[in-house]
Amino acid sequence: MSASTSRLTSLLKLRSSVFQTIWNPTGIRTGAKYLRSNLRGPAMVNYYPTTINLSQIIRRNPELEMVDEDEQQRFEDVAYRRKRGKGAPKKAKTKADSRRLGKKRCGSNDWARSSLLRHAGVPSTILAPQEIIKMSSTYNTAPHEAFSFTLITRAGILEQCQVFIIIRGIMETLPLEVYSDIIQLLRPKGQRSPRHVLPIEVVISHVSTAWRRLAFSDSQSWKIVEVFSPKTLPRATAYLSRSADAAIHLRIDLWDHGSRVNLRRLNPNDHQAFISSLTDLLRSAAPRCKSILVFTAHERTAQRLSAALVDVKAPLLQRLRIVADTDERYLDDGKQEQPAILAGAESLRFVELEIPSFPPLGQLTTLCLHNCTSDWLTAQELTRILQESTQLENLSLSMAHPVFKDWPAQALVNSGQPSVTTQSLQALRISEDESPGLASRVLLLIDAPNLISLTLMVTSTALGTFFESPQASQKDHPKFPRLQYLSLESFNNMQNVKQFTEAFPSITHLRVSYLPTYFLNRFTTDMQGPGSPWPNLHTLVFEVMRETEGLKLKESVCRIVTRRRELNLPAPKVLGDADLLRVLGRSDFLNEVIKMEELSTRNYREPWWVLDHEPTMDGIGMPR
Repeated sequence: MSASTSRLTSLLKLRSSVFQTIWNPTGIRTGAKYLRSNLRGPAMVNYYPTTINLSQIIRRNPELEMVDEDEQQRFEDVAYRRKRGKGAPKKAKTKADSRRLGKKRCGSNDWARSSLLRHAGVPSTILAPQEIIKMSSTYNTAPHEAFSFTLITRAGILEQCQVFIIIRGIMETLPLEVYSDIIQLLRPKGQRSPRHVLPIEVVISHVSTAWRRLAFSDSQSWKIVEVFSPKTLPRATAYLSRSADAAIHLRIDLWDHGSRVNLRRLNPNDHQAFISSLTDLLRSAAPRCKSILVFTAHERTAQRLSAALVDVKAPLLQRLRIVADTDERYLDDGKQEQPAILAGAESLRFVELEIPSFPPLGQLTTLCLHNCTSDWLTAQELTRILQESTQLENLSLSMAHPVFKDWPAQALVNSGQPSVTTQSLQALRISEDESPGLASRVLLLIDAPNLISLTLMVTSTALGTFFESPQASQKDHPKFPRLQYLSLESFNNMQNVKQFTEAFPSITHLRVSYLPTYFLNRFTTDMQGPGSPWPNLHTLVFEVMRETEGLKLKESVCRIVTRRRELNLPAPKVLGDADLLRVLGRSDFLNEVIKMEELSTRNYREPWWVLDHEPTMDGIGMPR
């Protein structure tokens, strides 16, 4: 028979009273565990070792003549700081010696007035707080900003203290030319201004009234007018008014805005209204522009904006760029006649177009026709352009959809003679897509006796027609007798180096960019072949993308240099970027026999290379 719960409880309570233990049937917290634990004080005291206080020992036992080196160093440091005026102030021993008693608490205006009086020559004894009873001041704005002070001291009114001091801040005395240079230095270098950050000229104009007056008085700091969305259109209008009559640079970059229109994130009606307002802005600002950039995602948008320049006189305009992506939806519209633009642009020298709207061509020195189609850039049209461009020095051509309906290449080959001669042309650049044909047709079409630079960004089979023509096979009479610079960019076939040598024998500078490894080997083999490829060659320019390609290139350069030394030809100078030079510099042979330099516009004066790396106001993003 089991015992009841009450009897067991009584038994436990009796046991607690007998053995003198705590009776706690509910188990509440009593703290007995901490009271029974050992004390921590002795253990903590014995944890740290005993330290010896050397200073205390020296003070108690002076007869030992001991020296505390740390204390001596501290005394020397304090004395050194006091010599420089950096030491702690001397402690006051009496109330009269206290520096706090002599201080007068005053506001910023009182402190400014006291400073001005001190600069005016008022004795410091008069400026003591206990001597001044009242100080009054008046602020005058005419004929110039100034303060007039009158002091009343215990000795009476001081006539000599009634002073008149002219106050000018830095914004009142800063020359506008210096301010313009400061704004120019604060702008981002080599890239466009971040669109999420306010321009520096706007930030400075919001500092204060004086800075705003200075910012508005300088018209040169508002000369860069940029529009990239409907929200920036009012800002562009304000820039036009603040720039007064100064020459401006207009940048219309609607690429991101056009992309949002494609994604249907914007209302098409709002977009059309924005383009109409932008057209009015462009028409009114063109007479004051030194450069105009129109960068759109739609060809139709670029055509609408260029239509605003019809019959517009722009006597200051020097550079014009109209860049637009080809709109596939409108390729089947056929050839459309576009009116001439900028009839009164006498200073225009640089033009880049991707739409068939041409300004006057007689005074141009650089013309870029990119993203062209065969509907408007035909052989007849190119002939007309070259005949009208009597001062043209640099010409760049690229085709988006090379369907040469009006360009009979075989007829050009059979004729044996070029169709048009341009005496002023010095640099020619040709770029085409995977469908070849443009390079051969252009080279067969034109005759440029003064051409010194040829840049080709073409495919492997693009020049076959040209090399087989009679114009390229005349060894005694080369096609371009004065050609010096030959640039092959992204050229993926170097099996015809011999043909390049025969067609262009006068090359002195050869630039090869991003050549695949397989074709690099073929290039090296041909450069080591029989004969002397380009005997006048004295500069090699290479561009690679990976370090492994640089290692392959190092071997190729060693073989080329060795072969040219065997033929008693001068070893060419090698130009490249810093990474490539670091790889080539690992070869002791190259360090001894050739000169290697980092590629720049200083040591490589190819016309297109210099133009592409020239910082201009109409650049798109980072310069190349």
